[in-house]
Amino acid sequence: MSRGVFNSQNKVGEVLYFKTTSDSGSTFNPLVAFTSGSDRVSWDIGLNTGYTAANTISIVYSDAGTVKNCEIRTNRLSRLSQLNFFEDDVYGELDLTNFYELTNFSAQGCPQLSAVTHSYSPTNLTSYSLSQCNITGEHDLSMLNIGGNFQINNNSGLTGLTHTASTQSFNQYFANSCDLTGNHDLSMFPKLGGDFRMQSNTNLTSITHTTTDPSSNNFTRYWAFNCDLTGNHDLSMLNKLGGDFAINSNNNLTGVTHTASSNSFTRYYAYGCDLTGEHDLSMFPKLGGEVLLFANNNLTTITHTANTNTNWTRYAFSNCDITGNHDMTWCPNLGGQFEGSNNINLTGITHTNTTKAFARRFSAVFNSLYRFEAFDSVESTSD
Repeated sequence: MSRGVFNSQNKVGEVLYFKTTSDSGSTFNPLVAFTSGSDRVSWDIGLNTGYTAANTISIVYSDAGTVKNCEIRTNRLSRLSQLNFFEDDVYGELDLTNFYELTNFSAQGCPQLSAVTHSYSPTNLTSYSLSQCNITGEHDLSMLNIGGNFQINNNSGLTGLTHTASTQSFNQYFANSCDLTGNHDLSMFPKLGGDFRMQSNTNLTSITHTTTDPSSNNFTRYWAFNCDLTGNHDLSMLNKLGGDFAINSNNNLTGVTHTASSNSFTRYYAYGCDLTGEHDLSMFPKLGGEVLLFANNNLTTITHTANTNTNWTRYAFSNCDITGNHDMTWCPNLGGQFEGSNNINLTGITHTNTTKAFARRFSAVFNSLYRFEAFDSVESTSD
């Protein structure tokens, strides 16, 4: 046999070995791409049918659930910039230690994928998705410069993530619905922003941030609800908060510290916590939408600043311990639902003129004193 024929049949080069248990009727269609140009890529899909040369492959397995031993053969794995196993039921562990130039990696929707191992890469990884897998324990990403879109949510056995410093901007950072435990350190990401989700990590007690870089993306969402955030949650370094903010249902959360942000809010949820004393929101002139601070038994004061947001739908501070007069004169566009019941030490609420309509649940019953002040349009004042 000539040397050329031998090389063609045996696909001499580097190999990625992996396993799949692709479901019956679902399409197994992974793909790879290169940093530049092209290279030889051959697939062994575990059916003893030899190799198929292509950057992508598509097959529907007939034997659902059976583990297949597969291979990707190419000249140099380090030249691959993209590896996509989206919903391809990769099984067990995936060793990517020979991939040095990955910019895009996804194994999302592989519920039997338990671990992925990386090695140092000098390139910027702009898309990384391991959501809806079975990644367990500590997942080490300290060798990768991540940014862009990062998703590792819905891994119920994932207890920790280790990162290294990155100056990339983020559009997404999803690590929700895992089992992240203790402190989650993000102090290495000065350009964190965009859509940020850490909710539903019931053993997560704190999140550490660093000062926002002026060139980072605005936060369109910041979710850290249904965790175990404890004590004061310091966000004084994030000057681009806005959009949808939800930190509710953290029973041991006693305070949230903010800094000035000129961004508009569609929601601000901090209900069902243990906010204590004063909650200062005077740094947000465009607070609006739904502002829910109810069910904080030790919350005595809420402080605001003059507000220009016109999209108010609900403001609720019932079941707290708001004391004395609650000043709402800062909000000339208040409307929708207004709820302030069950504050036994509340003696008054001061408003300013508004042309906005109020919905039925405009209530402040069970307070020692409540007065309506100067509303041009109130549809209902009963609960």
